[in-house]
Amino acid sequence: MEQPDPRDELGPPLDLDDGDVLLEVEGTAAQLSAYNGNEGVSYDVFASSYYPYWHGTPENLTKVLSTIAETYDKYVMVAETSWAVRLDDGDGHPNTVSAEKNSTDMPYRFTAQGQADEIRTVADAVNQVSVDIGDKKAGLGMFYWEPAWIPVGNVSALSGAGYKKALKKNKSLWEKTGSGWASSYAKEYDPKDAGKYFGGSAVDNQAWFDYDGNPLSTLDVYNYLTTGSTASVRPDGYQIDAVRIVEGNELTMPDTANIVYNDGSEESAAVTWDEKSVNKVKTDEEGIYFVRGSLADDPSYEIKATVIVAPPDYMEEHDGSFEADPTPWTIKGDGIKHEFEEAKNNAVTGKGYINFWGESEIDGSIESEAVTLDKPGKYKVTVTYHGEVEVGSDKGEDVRLIVETDSGKKKSRKFVANGWQNYLSAEVPGISITEKMIDQGKNEIKILIRVKLGGGRWMALDDVKIVRE
Repeated sequence: MEQPDPRDELGPPLDLDDGDVLLEVEGTAAQLSAYNGNEGVSYDVFASSYYPYWHGTPENLTKVLSTIAETYDKYVMVAETSWAVRLDDGDGHPNTVSAEKNSTDMPYRFTAQGQADEIRTVADAVNQVSVDIGDKKAGLGMFYWEPAWIPVGNVSALSGAGYKKALKKNKSLWEKTGSGWASSYAKEYDPKDAGKYFGGSAVDNQAWFDYDGNPLSTLDVYNYLTTGSTASVRPDGYQIDAVRIVEGNELTMPDTANIVYNDGSEESAAVTWDEKSVNKVKTDEEGIYFVRGSLADDPSYEIKATVIVAPPDYMEEHDGSFEADPTPWTIKGDGIKHEFEEAKNNAVTGKGYINFWGESEIDGSIESEAVTLDKPGKYKVTVTYHGEVEVGSDKGEDVRLIVETDSGKKKSRKFVANGWQNYLSAEVPGISITEKMIDQGKNEIKILIRVKLGGGRWMALDDVKIVRE
């Protein structure tokens, strides 16, 4: 007896927000067809990546795959897709999907249910390709990428000195046994990519297993693709902002957390924090800590909040994050603009940032107000940036962070971008302020960012900070 094709019918659909960001794959199919004097490359299946973080709606995925199947008479499929179940990191190596990059305007929740929803929706998008190749449907299916890439050394529950110690151990393990794309030895053959981003896993939060290797409920999704499923309403995750305090200030934990349920509903619920966990936070020492708690009405449901103890930022009152309108920074030169955005895109934090772009050469600067450093010691100035790969490296290009003291002394650091949303920091350390300088009123500094770029080159700056070393 002939078995039915499970792709003929999928379970109940999901409600999705609409969007239409084109997948740039039709051009690739056209190039393959035109190869070798239009004889074309011989292949059977056109396989595309599809990541909802970057690649638009599932409706558009169906449209693009259908066009390729019909135009070129090819089977189609999704060869790579994935979704994160959480936004915190598991091994101490930065992830490609994180709260800094992907916390807003996302189509699914970052939970196991959200991961299952994404898989089911992508499967349906391929299934909706209505083109036939012979007597079979053109849409073959999908592969998930990479379901078992869990951390080599889970540090997610650690904080402070314990976190630093475990991360040091992890880095040693990664060099000996591997974990991420590469080890530091990759510098010998790929200095610009793997040689810079070697280390741990950048996708540990997108696996089908938790950070200790225990399977998630996501594994059941393939059993339900053709039948659907019914589940009771239960918590599917929570949202709680990181608690940020300046060194020496008192720590106050939030009273509530926003609980998200598997049916999409949300409600605020009271939280009880573990006293021992709270007391481990050293409020007089810079660091990242994790404080554990539970729902007041359901002690079995655990909550974890991130506490960030940061040194005082002397740029906070001088618009170091470019959120003021107008900004007190002095901007000179065409192609250098202070801009704002609604969705997470170019700004690192908040909405304001400095944008460098012009059709012709950019030659100018931005300069801060004078900033008073009121305590003797060493200070450092940092700026966070990103942009097109290798922007700032061409001959004649120069993007430079310059710090000038009252005495006229200058320190500088050139910096080069390495990709959009690949946030890097330039740093000028060792700025010395003495008691004598304070007594004489010569304890002010100014920050200058000098920019010289070729036409059509792009970079964005944000979050200029001054902190004590």
